[in-house]
Amino acid sequence: MSDREAILRAKMYIDKLANGIDPVTDKKIPDNEVINNVKISRCLFYVSSVLQKAADGGEAVAKYSPPAQHHAQHKQERVYKEKLRISNADKLKIVLSDKPVSITQLTQSINAVVDTEKMQELRNYSILDWLMKNKLIADITDKDGTKYKYPTNMGRNLGITGVKKSGAKGDYMLITYSLNAQKVILKNLDAIIEFNNRTKKSYNKNT
Repeated sequence: MSDREAILRAKMYIDKLANGIDPVTDKKIPDNEVINNVKISRCLFYVSSVLQKAADGGEAVAKYSPPAQHHAQHKQERVYKEKLRISNADKLKIVLSDKPVSITQLTQSINAVVDTEKMQELRNYSILDWLMKNKLIADITDKDGTKYKYPTNMGRNLGITGVKKSGAKGDYMLITYSLNAQKVILKNLDAIIEFNNRTKKSYNKNT
């Protein structure tokens, strides 16, 4: 195996981990695992871009500026962030998954191209609000009175599926989004960002 092949193989593993997929089994990693934390996911996407540069014969190390030490003194200082915006160029950098993903995994992939130190990040419920407004997901109540969000017929036709699961805190509905559904969401990202920006200003505690 050549060096380039080894780098691209490593990149493939990193990309799968960044998208919440076990690279060995190709199975979805549970949402509550640390690998699905948005900060870790963002770091993995960064590593992936470095490996791609190395594979293409470019510099293997991208520039990174660590936070200044004096920031620790102002840990509790609130710095208000700008409203979320994602350029068309950055939209092209969003990595979608060939396999169905949860709303959390999709949001993490989108936030990987956002400078969340300066800007508000995309929230799961902003996507859900847009899906519900467009009748792709609706609230349902099962026979025992438990309420869930569940894909409508239109949503299922786009590749949104819902499966009832049991967890430590009881039953819940796991909704996943196929590649086609992810593409529909990405195509309507500007409208979703409008939902996101209507919420109260967020702030960064400089942690």
